[in-house]
Amino acid sequence: MQFNRTLFAYNILKKVNGWKESIRFVQFKHLHLEWNKNFQRAKISLEDREDNLNAVYEEIERDLELLGATAIEDKLQVVVMVLLLQHL
Repeated sequence: MQFNRTLFAYNILKKVNGWKESIRFVQFKHLHLEWNKNFQRAKISLEDREDNLNAVYEEIERDLELLGATAIEDKLQVVVMVLLLQHL
């Protein structure tokens, strides 16, 4: 009997988490569509285009977390390894 309750509770939590993810996706989609509308408007603006684009970029580049970084050595650039070592 305890196993059935645990399984039932687990399934309910899975569904709730799925709903949360769906809600987050809908929120993200709405924000993305709104941002894209602003971006398109700024991109074709005739006055202060650069300032308008920068404002739109600032709008989306908030509260970001760096998840990882990679670097590939470019053999055409002699100083790449030196620059990478300086920033470690």
